Amino acid sequence: MSRAATTALLLGLFAACGQGHEDSQEVMTVRRPAVDLLELDGWRSLSADRAEIGVITPSLSQGENSADQRALLVGDGARWEVELPAGTPEGRLVGSFGVHFQATRALARAGLAEARIAWSVTVGAPGSPDARTVSGTHALSARGPSQVHDRTIPMSEWAALDGDGLPAGPGDRVRVEARVLDGAEALGEVRMGFGELRLETARQVARTRASAERPNLVLVVMDTQRADRTTPYGYERPTTPNLERLAARGLVYEQAWSPSSWTWPSTASLLTGLEPGEHGVVDQRTGFLPHALTTVAEALQDAGLTTAAFSGNPLVTEDHNFHQGFEHFRAARTSVKGDRVVPEALAWLEAHRQHRFFLYLHLQDPHLPHDTRPEDLSQFTGSARPLYPPMSMQERAFGLQLRGEEGEEGLPATRAMVPEPMARWFSDAYDACVHTGDHWLGVFLEQLTAWGLDEDTVIVFTADHGEELLEHKNLAHGHELWPELLRVPLIVAGPGIEPGRVRTLVSTRRVAHTLTVLGSASPLGTAADGLLVEPASLAEAPVFLQTLNGFWRGKKDVPLLGLRKERWLLHWAPEGGGPWGGPDAPRVRLFDLEADPGAHVDLAGAAPERAEALRAELERLRASQRPQAAGQGLRAGAGTRAAMEAIGYSGGEQDE
Repeated sequence: MSRAATTALLLGLFAACGQGHEDSQEVMTVRRPAVDLLELDGWRSLSADRAEIGVITPSLSQGENSADQRALLVGDGARWEVELPAGTPEGRLVGSFGVHFQATRALARAGLAEARIAWSVTVGAPGSPDARTVSGTHALSARGPSQVHDRTIPMSEWAALDGDGLPAGPGDRVRVEARVLDGAEALGEVRMGFGELRLETARQVARTRASAERPNLVLVVMDTQRADRTTPYGYERPTTPNLERLAARGLVYEQAWSPSSWTWPSTASLLTGLEPGEHGVVDQRTGFLPHALTTVAEALQDAGLTTAAFSGNPLVTEDHNFHQGFEHFRAARTSVKGDRVVPEALAWLEAHRQHRFFLYLHLQDPHLPHDTRPEDLSQFTGSARPLYPPMSMQERAFGLQLRGEEGEEGLPATRAMVPEPMARWFSDAYDACVHTGDHWLGVFLEQLTAWGLDEDTVIVFTADHGEELLEHKNLAHGHELWPELLRVPLIVAGPGIEPGRVRTLVSTRRVAHTLTVLGSASPLGTAADGLLVEPASLAEAPVFLQTLNGFWRGKKDVPLLGLRKERWLLHWAPEGGGPWGGPDAPRVRLFDLEADPGAHVDLAGAAPERAEALRAELERLRASQRPQAAGQGLRAGAGTRAAMEAIGYSGGEQDE
């Protein structure tokens, strides 16, 4: 589709969609989590059963309201109670009731069509006649393993507390009850419970208006975008002309590194300013942003900015609490590209641009599957039709890590599994997808200019991580800490920002501090992070790197830590060992990125003292990272594993 045709389409979408958005009021309601009831001590049983904290997944098909939730698990006939402690603010109790998907399979095995479960939540002072109760009857329909995605069967979902929740405050007792009405014999030890029970407060905040001195803020995260595959960073192919135009009027950070090589940890750092060890979103089991953390969106909303987010990545969703602080949040259930995300974002902005805003765009175009516009595919691969299925690269990545043979330097041998024509196709298809993402970035930027918003809007463009395309004999991302996975674009443009290029080494974690300071909000991160709009004042600091899904010498899913400092890049595998090299195989790698930008010559053996000094510094950094919030334990279950497998992050674990 041409740029003119795209613009005409968008204008039609604005006309069609603009009326559907809520009226823009001068005052907004700001809700904040205050007490996580699942973290409270003092739950006591009023019945004979026992309760525990666990994870419930109502449906593996992952509908609008059926994803994993951390819950108070209870049995049939359960009655549990807890008292809200002194000092609890007045607020409203929110949460939901759900039943694990295995119950629907139990019904199918027993030949029953359905079962019903009654539940209730009551809040009130002991003996008070004005106790408040919300209750419901939960209907379950039988669904066998082969019927996971059968849309003719009613989906098992979470039943939310009605409306805005139940009023609650200090000294109130919260009682939860659940009882199987029919089908108890078939259900057996049914796994059910009350999910994400928490007390929220609410207050009114006046919306503000933007100016060049108090700009709007836009954060664009182009998922899986390597820096070296973009034209502002010297790539010879014309993949990103629109990003190049943005870079021409902004600051280009040449050494911006993401703290992790996959989405959850790196995005959580962007939105909190914290290291992965501090925010706790570090692996598949912990992929939930804790309620107690303060996000960029929350800080900016407190300062009067209208906040909205649009995500094409099914991991950056409300289910995983990435919506915290966003007044409007729209996320895809499956991986979708810019043609879905950007028009929706612009339609929202058309209705709200009179107020000062923070807009977060998480675009998914460079990420697998390789599903892009035919004209881009033709330009970069020579064929308008794919030569391989869209997820072929991920399948080969799994193969290299699960079945690959040892090659040189402890890396996989790739030739047999990824022939040269296939490798070339993967690289070219990635470029085509990058170009498609850049097209939609251009559509967004042009519309901002058409509305005159570019004169009082600061735009931060970056990525959550990059992509390996066999530079180190592997594919995709999340498994290693190479430059192609962690060096990402970081461009800041807007009113008052002098264009230029910055060589200072920075972590993308610093984005949160800059956004909150520019938004006149309580700053996240630390003052030492500095402002990305004032590069002369930035102090260079080592960048901590990590993935807990690492691949090391033939061993999969091991922790890998890294340190990027001055000219050096260090990799450390604390658990070491592996099929390739045995238990005595090296546990560190060391690279001089000034002499060897691609990190291909391991100097750990030639410079053991430097390697050990950097490893010791890395260990100290890791030890200094303390969790900043309670409740950072397990929050992911079978639904998360299914979603991650669909997007290419796991190797197909079995359902619970």
